[in-house]
Amino acid sequence: MSFVHLHTHSEYSLLDGANRISDLVARVKELGMDSLALTDHGNLFGAWTFHEQARAAGIRPILGFEAYVAFGSRHLREKLPDAPGNYSHLVLLARDREGYRNLVRLTSIAFVEGYYRRPRIDRETLEKHAGGLVCLSACLTGEVALWLRQGQVDKAKESATWHARLFGEGNYWLEVQNHGIAEEALVQEGVFRLADELGLGVVATNDAHYLRREDAPAHDVLLAIGTGKDLNDPKRFRFEGTESYVKSEEEMRRAFPARDDLFTNTQTIADRCEFDFEKRFFLPEFPLPKGTSSADELVVRLATEGAHRRYGSPLPAPVKERLDYELGVITKVGYSGYFLIVADFIREARSRGIPVGPGRGSAAGSLVSYALGITNVDPLVFDLLFERFLNPERISPPDIDVDFCEERRGEIIEYVRERYGRQSVGQIVTFGTMKARAAVKDVARVLGIPPGEADRITKLIPFNPGQPPVTLPEAVAQVGELRELVRQNPTYQKMVEYASAIEGMSRHISVHAAGIVIAPGPLTDYVPVCTMPGKGTGAGAADDAIITQYDMVGLEKIGMLKMDFLGLTTLTVLDRAVKTIRERHGVTVDLDTLPLDDPATFLLL
Repeated sequence: MSFVHLHTHSEYSLLDGANRISDLVARVKELGMDSLALTDHGNLFGAWTFHEQARAAGIRPILGFEAYVAFGSRHLREKLPDAPGNYSHLVLLARDREGYRNLVRLTSIAFVEGYYRRPRIDRETLEKHAGGLVCLSACLTGEVALWLRQGQVDKAKESATWHARLFGEGNYWLEVQNHGIAEEALVQEGVFRLADELGLGVVATNDAHYLRREDAPAHDVLLAIGTGKDLNDPKRFRFEGTESYVKSEEEMRRAFPARDDLFTNTQTIADRCEFDFEKRFFLPEFPLPKGTSSADELVVRLATEGAHRRYGSPLPAPVKERLDYELGVITKVGYSGYFLIVADFIREARSRGIPVGPGRGSAAGSLVSYALGITNVDPLVFDLLFERFLNPERISPPDIDVDFCEERRGEIIEYVRERYGRQSVGQIVTFGTMKARAAVKDVARVLGIPPGEADRITKLIPFNPGQPPVTLPEAVAQVGELRELVRQNPTYQKMVEYASAIEGMSRHISVHAAGIVIAPGPLTDYVPVCTMPGKGTGAGAADDAIITQYDMVGLEKIGMLKMDFLGLTTLTVLDRAVKTIRERHGVTVDLDTLPLDDPATFLLL
C-alpha cells in the first residue's frame, strides 16, 4: 500500500460529515492502510478520540483540520471586491508536537477572533503559526483551485508560491481530487502545470464525508438537516455525485491513472507525521504565600493543621498514620497543587456564604480532603479507602466533584478566573447527539412529513429515564404499532432508514453545565477552544463563553485539570439520594425523614 487518506471528515464536521470515528478507523484498517488523517471543518473536536482509537487499531493518526481562510483580514466581515469567494479552504496537518500546538492556536484564533459564519484564519495567523505543519491546497474551494476556476493563473501561482515559501520545502503540496465533477478536471490541469513550473509535489485526496458509496443518500439528508432545507429543495447545498466516500487505493488509482507519484506522496507525508499526546498532568501553579517554598510544604502544613482541628492534639495514632501515608502519596506523584486549588475555592465559597456539598464519590475516601475542608466526611469513621481516590499503584489524576449552590455557582467560576487568569480558565464542550426521537424528527422535517405525523411516530419510541436509550431499529422491532406504521408507508420506511443511519451522530455543541478547566498558562497553549455566544457565566453571563473543543473525557485523557462544579438544588439532592438508596440497598426512604445533615446520606450519592 502506498496511499493514505489525507482529507477526511468525521461526524465532528457537524451536520456535514457522516463518518463515525470508530467506523472510519475500522474501514481504513480493513482497506490495509497504515495511516489516516482527520481533517474536520475548522475544528479539532474529534482529535483526541481519533488519536486514541487509531493508535488502538494500529493506525498512525495524523491530526489536522480543514481551515477556512479569509481573503484579507480575519477581522473583516465583508467580502473583498476582487476575492473569488468569502473564504477558501486549506488542509493543515501536524508533523510533530510543534505542529499540533500550532493547530491548537490556529483553530482557537479562528473561533475567538475570526468567526463570521465560519471560524476563519488569515495569512497573518498562518505566518505566525506555520511551524511543524504540512499544508495541502485543499479542494475546489481551496485558494489555488478558486483562482484556477476563474482562469486567474497568475493569482493561483502567487498563492502556491506564498504557501510554499511559508511552510518550507517538502511541507506544501498541491492537491487534486476526482469526484466526477467537471471543474475538477480544469483544476487538475492547472495544478499539474503549476507543480511542474514551481517544483511542487502533488497528492491525490478524496474529501471523504461518508464511509461507503451507498451512504451518500443518508449524507445528503444530513446536509439538508444542517442547512434547514427540504430534501427536494433544488436550491439547497448538496454534494455532486456519490464519490465522497473512503475509497480503496485501487479505486483512487483508477481515478488518477498513470500518476503513481500522487499516491507515493501521500505515504511520504504520512511517514513524516508522528505525534503523541504528552503523558503528564498539566497543573496550574497555586499562588504560594510568602515564606513557603513549595506546594508540597504548604499542603503538608495545611493538612496537618486541619487534622488537628478535626481530631485534636496530639493526633490519634490511626489518624497520624493515615495522614502521613496520604500526604506521602500526594507529594510523590505531584498533586499537592491540585488539593490546594480545590481547598482554596471551597474555602472562598464558604466565606461568601455559598452552600457547598459535604463531598461524595471517591474523594470522600481521602483524609487529606477531610483535613483541608474539601469534604466533610470522615473516611475513618466510614472505613473509606484512599486508594479508590488515588492509587499509588496506578497513578491517574484525582477527581473531586464539588456541589455548589446552583444559583451562585457562577460566582465561584468567576473567582477561579480571577485567581488563575481569564486566559487560563475555560468552560467545557459537550456534544449533542441525535438520539432516536431527535433523528426521526429531523429526518421527518426534511422529507416533508407533517409535524403531527412525526410526533405520533416519535411518541411510539420508548423512552425510559435512567435506562440505556432504545435505538430506532430496536424500537421498530419492539413496538408493534410503530412497526405496522412503518411497514405500510414507504415514506416512513425511508425516514427510518435515514434516521437509523445518522442516529447517535454529533449534531451540535453546547456548554457543559458544571465543568471548567484550568491550565498552567493560556488555555490555547494546551487545548483548542471555541466560542458559544451568550453562554458566559458570572459577571460576564451575556458574553460569549470560551469553551474547550475537547469534552470532559478528552481533557482528562490529555492531562488537563478539569473540575465538576455541580449545582444541586435541595430537591435534586433529595431525589438522587432516595433513588440511590432504593437502587443500592432496596430500602424506601421517606423524604420527610431523610437526614440531610448526616454525611452518610451523601456517601450514597
